[in-house]
Amino acid sequence: RVVDGNVQVHSTLAPSLDFENRSLSEIVRALSENYDAQIVMAPDVNSDIKTRVSFDKKLSIVEAIQLLCEINNLKYTFESNKIVLQK
Repeated sequence: RVVDGNVQVHSTLAPSLDFENRSLSEIVRALSENYDAQIVMAPDVNSDIKTRVSFDKKLSIVEAIQLLCEINNLKYTFESNKIVLQK
């Protein structure tokens, strides 16, 4: 979980997740559910971007978000108990 900008990675790692030509919003929803984390997108992020990505079950939520952001040229911040994806 993310608490006030301090990363406290949830102890349960997500199973292997594979996405082929899926929207960013679908991927974010799946990550949120699998990592039990609140992940949201800023209004200026195109949630319909189609992405191909695989997340190994060994990745922490922060590593998964970093990978997703790198692929889509995004940044992320921690706000309250949320991870926010931004342009």
